[in-house]
Amino acid sequence: MSAQLARPSKSYYSLAFSQLLKNKIALAGGFLVLVLIIVAIVAPYLSPYDPLQQDLTSVLLPPLSEGHPMGTDDLGRDLLSRMMYGARISLLVGVVVVAMATIVGVPLGAIAGFYPRWDRWIGMGVDVLLAFPGILLALAIVAALGPGLVNVMIAVGVRSMPMYVRVVRSQVMSIKEREFVNAARAIGVNDPGILFRHILPNCVGPIIVQATINVGTAILSAAALSFLGVGVQPPTPEWGAMLSKSRLYVVIAPHAVTFPGLAIMSVVLGFNLLGDGLRDALDPRFRQ
Repeated sequence: MSAQLARPSKSYYSLAFSQLLKNKIALAGGFLVLVLIIVAIVAPYLSPYDPLQQDLTSVLLPPLSEGHPMGTDDLGRDLLSRMMYGARISLLVGVVVVAMATIVGVPLGAIAGFYPRWDRWIGMGVDVLLAFPGILLALAIVAALGPGLVNVMIAVGVRSMPMYVRVVRSQVMSIKEREFVNAARAIGVNDPGILFRHILPNCVGPIIVQATINVGTAILSAAALSFLGVGVQPPTPEWGAMLSKSRLYVVIAPHAVTFPGLAIMSVVLGFNLLGDGLRDALDPRFRQ
């Protein structure tokens, strides 16, 4: 078998896509993700108000009030507008965190899995990061860097990176022993060529699954940091920060807590369901 023939073919991904379309639960998750993307795109054009505009004569209005379908918060700001702009921030956090973790974690995992002499040192670094509870590690990084959207993304990215290292490392260690890798080595392909041209393309499926699930986890972690007051700072319309501020009025204005909470839950659920569906579609063992 040649090294060229061992790469995933277009038919493999076509079959995986067909399998994904048969999974109704995954499609439901994809629908929730699609709603988030659409809301994030149209927010500047369809939001009825400026999300930072205050109106102290319309404080804590209930849902379906005139001009405010979701009501207002404690400063009279329109909740629908803030929810729509919050979708933009959540999507930005998820995409940037996954990009950061992938860019750093995939090469480290590939090197650790392919070169045993590097495996020990990279593994030790990963074990140190994993020794801390995720939220505490993120809190420590934000405490060192200071609160803010960029620092939150860095903190959550560092927290997410070890999982990519482990996933890619295990895949590379398994794939590098296969016949097509030995064939590539026999015809004179050097180590970087074997690793990046023939091994990593076969790791794309698990990386995609990990990235999809990690988007939801990143959004949840960023919201948790904002809820604790060390993440995105007011008046930025971020769902976790909105929850933190509105919890003081949960008895007299439960809608101010309910809508951001439902948004976070729905988005995280959507990415998790989509990630599970991608895992089933990309792994032949789960195909029907």
